[in-house]
Parts: sequence; structure tokens; C-alpha cells
Amino acid sequence: MAEAMKRQQSDLEQFLSVIAHELRAPLTVILGYTELLRRSKTPRPPAEERAVEQITSNARRLNAMIGELVDASRIQAQRVAIQPQTVNLGEQVGHLLATSLAPLLGDRPVQVDVAPDVPPVWADPTRVDQIVTNLLTNAARFSPPTTEITVDVGRADDQVRLSVTDRGPGIPPEALPHLFTRFYQVPEPGGGHHPGLGLGLYIVKGLAELQGGSVGVQSEVGRGSTFTVTLPVAPEAQRQAA
Repeated sequence: MAEAMKRQQSDLEQFLSVIAHELRAPLTVILGYTELLRRSKTPRPPAEERAVEQITSNARRLNAMIGELVDASRIQAQRVAIQPQTVNLGEQVGHLLATSLAPLLGDRPVQVDVAPDVPPVWADPTRVDQIVTNLLTNAARFSPPTTEITVDVGRADDQVRLSVTDRGPGIPPEALPHLFTRFYQVPEPGGGHHPGLGLGLYIVKGLAELQGGSVGVQSEVGRGSTFTVTLPVAPEAQRQAA
């Protein structure tokens, strides 16, 4: 039975990898040409400008969803490659906010507070980027566009803590135990759901745990939510503290 489940998971992972490759090829072309249009100095009517932005936004969203499906499948099969190294978590967050997260968050105010004594972490920088990106885009998606998102980085014993706090509607207590499961989405009033696959937090949990860390959440309805990820302190920082 266990061997059959492993084969089934391997087949699913291979299938998703093939689909992702085939879908990403045309998406790359679409995104390339829309980027050329966005950079063009040729005047266009406002309706065309909006159309180009819509194409770009939706192509990026589809590309991100494909990545989530592949990552979730690999996490489930425990086939995620982790290449840890010394990472300055505060600097990593600042770099992301200035580069890849800038178009995703737009004018959203983000306050970053890094404690002065925070040591580096032992983690895969690419996977750290995924964790931070998922948490910040999740906070932006579920809170009013003018409210501030706060990122706190601090020491927690032999771990470094990264907390992302939003000022959204909060999460009902009955939904909290299910937040980090695959495909789960917090129901909206009236029974609807936000767009997305419900994989972002599952991926955050999987990547954190694969690197020796953890993830948790605190939330109060009507006041917002705080998601906290911990990652292990880098070995050289542990030796210096000993």
C-alpha cells in the first residue's frame, strides 16, 4: 500500500512538472511581449494601457499558481531540494521589498523592524524568498489596501523569528486549525472564497519545517492576523554565542 502511494505521488509530481513546463513556455512569451508594450514610449489610449496591465497581471498570477502546484506536490512527496547557507533575514526581506515584491505590493505601506542583535539564519535563500513572498502577498490580499503591513525580525532562543502582521478582518477561531492544509481557504461572509488555490500557507509551513523551522498564527476577528515563521540560527552564530 505504501509503495503504491509513493508511485502515485511520483506520477503526480511528474505530471505536474510536465504541465508546468508546457504552460510556462507560452506564458514566458506573453510576459515578454507585454513587458515590451509596457516599456514602449508610443502613446496608447487609456483602454489599451489598462488591457496591457491586465494581461501582465493575470499572466504573472497564472505563473505563480503553476509554481504553487509544483511546489506543493514536491513538499507532499518530500522531494524539495534545500541548499542551506548563512542568510541575513533582515537584509533578505529588504531586498525582496525593493525588487520582486515591489510590483506585487504596489503602494502598500510596509514597516520592517529588525532587532539589532538578530543573528543570521541557516536556510536556503531561494526558499526564504518564497516564504517571505507568500506571507507578504497573503497579508496584502486579506487586508484593506491602505493599511500597513508590519514585518518583525527578532531572536527566539536558537531560532530567528519572522512575523508578518496585517490589519485585515482576522480569521475565525474555527478556521485556524485548517490554515496550513492544502487547498484550504477561509470562507468569506456569504460562502465565497478569495481567488487562489489555497496553497500558499501550506507551502510556507512545508518549507519552514524542511529547514528546521516552524510556523504559527495568531489572529483576532476584526483586528488582523500575525503569521510567524522561525528558522534556525546559522552554526557560526551559535558558536560565537556559546
